[in-house]
Amino acid sequence: VSINYEDGQRLIAQSKKLIPVAFDVMQDLYRSNLDEINAQAADTDTPIADKESLCQDGHNPNYDVCSVYRFTVSNDTGETTIRGSLRTESNGFSNLYFAVRDGDCTATAADEDSCWLTLDSGSATPKAIKLFTCDNGGGTPCYTGDTIKEYVTNAIKPVFGYSTGTTFKTLSINASEHSYDVVLFIRETGNPQDEEQGKTFSGNLFIETTSGEQITGQR
Repeated sequence: VSINYEDGQRLIAQSKKLIPVAFDVMQDLYRSNLDEINAQAADTDTPIADKESLCQDGHNPNYDVCSVYRFTVSNDTGETTIRGSLRTESNGFSNLYFAVRDGDCTATAADEDSCWLTLDSGSATPKAIKLFTCDNGGGTPCYTGDTIKEYVTNAIKPVFGYSTGTTFKTLSINASEHSYDVVLFIRETGNPQDEEQGKTFSGNLFIETTSGEQITGQR
């Protein structure tokens, strides 16, 4: 079993380009941009836009509605089970969320919502999880220790969501290759969100097996 972190394991979000957005609007923009990229790929005379274009705002291309981090799980040993965690190193945002899209989803645009994993069925936003606001510079700590970090419970979120309560959900992967997009976005609250200006987020993405197989990382 191997994991290819296409964008590395460190996730970073900055308010310099990131603007608040409702989850369903983010989904629509993501799909619209994806369809455009795929159309460009089918036209040999048109340069293909890079993955960053997936998050481009529909009205102002200088802003993004999300940040995307892709990883691919490759398995050639039969069925295996994986679990993922997103560990916050620092987060100054008040309303930063993440969602996960199945990178191999073939649903039509009308069924785009089915491409997004249900992360927390008990939440008002079942397909997105709010990231813990914390830092180690004098505020609420994200972790203790230095050389070996012990993250506080709220700073560790399940990449594939919760199964029940606080139990991290696992996924069964067959002998194949499968990709996922972890998508960070500032959730729109309907009120002025000036407090999000000048904020940053950094965290690390970890994928591991839960069924005993050795897992290797790739760049």
